[in-house]
Amino acid sequence: SPTANTAAGVATVTLTSSTTAGTATVTASTADGGTDSTAVTFEAGAVATVTVTANPSTLEADGVSTSTVQATAKDANNNPVEGETVTFGVVSGILSSNSAVTNSSGVATVTYTSPSSVPAGGTDTVTATSNNGMLGTKNITLTAVPVSMVTVTAGSSTIVADGSDSTIVRATVKDTKNQSVPDGTTVSFTTTAGTLSSATATTVNGVA
Repeated sequence: SPTANTAAGVATVTLTSSTTAGTATVTASTADGGTDSTAVTFEAGAVATVTVTANPSTLEADGVSTSTVQATAKDANNNPVEGETVTFGVVSGILSSNSAVTNSSGVATVTYTSPSSVPAGGTDTVTATSNNGMLGTKNITLTAVPVSMVTVTAGSSTIVADGSDSTIVRATVKDTKNQSVPDGTTVSFTTTAGTLSSATATTVNGVA
């Protein structure tokens, strides 16, 4: 063990930290049995990396489905950084908070809520940024809510069989959550007699 001689009753040594955050207990003792100890804490350094996770990472774009988003902040020696304020951002969905503070494991947590329609590309990107500008990102995959019900109605149930009389036909489309499907959903039409003005139409407010 290292030793030091006293000068004016004081013996001095220098403690150099390890690269692992934690607590060092330094004990001084003399040959005749005198002893005392003190604790020195090795704290994490500045944030060097921010890693973002989302659970689950795939959601239906229904405006209510949620995912737990966690950002883990660590220093250059892979020690978790506690007490760091992490700022979150998102493109299409909604976050429960724009910022959160890391816990003793270096983790800051927010809740992501999906948008009500699938964005371009089918994904949303969550960003997490530490106070010193370290950035982490995570893509969340967003899927359309499956169609559950299609209701077809005709403006008139009877038209003259003269090759020119006509009626408007509408299809109302609901998803599995009984919500109108997003505008622009394509609906295909067929008929056993007569002719249709178009084989397809797109929804507006759930109606094609």
